[in-house]
Amino acid sequence: MIAGGTGSIAGTCNDGKWDNVVVDCRPTPIAKKSCAFVGGTEGTACTFAAVQSAHGVRTSASVIAGGTGSIAGTCNDGKWDNVVVDCRPTPIAKKSCFFGGGTEGSACTFGAVIALDGVRASAPALAGGTGSIAGTCNDGKWESVVLDCH
Repeated sequence: MIAGGTGSIAGTCNDGKWDNVVVDCRPTPIAKKSCAFVGGTEGTACTFAAVQSAHGVRTSASVIAGGTGSIAGTCNDGKWDNVVVDCRPTPIAKKSCFFGGGTEGSACTFGAVIALDGVRASAPALAGGTGSIAGTCNDGKWESVVLDCH
């Protein structure tokens, strides 16, 4: 056999024609494609490590950015089967709040205060009167503000 596999062909030449032809052909198996994965997965916040896998092998990759977890799948002739995605995104930190100085409509000037999200904070009046200002920080904005200036 010249190409495409292994084997042979045999026969008897009889008056310019082949008789009793026997063909033994074992084609070369076509190699199954490998699989590669790079980066993120649609619908998740996670980016996974790059991974390459041979056909028939179950492979996993860890999260390298955006959270914790992993992705796993079985390579099937160039495509991933039975993919399991475990992406636990990193929580996004909420903004803190800052206040310092005067307030519109008030004669008082208040001290500076910085508060983390969810914290109630207050600052005393430093000039223009006595009293205080207090509020609860909610993702960078003051809420439930109570102003006391006299």
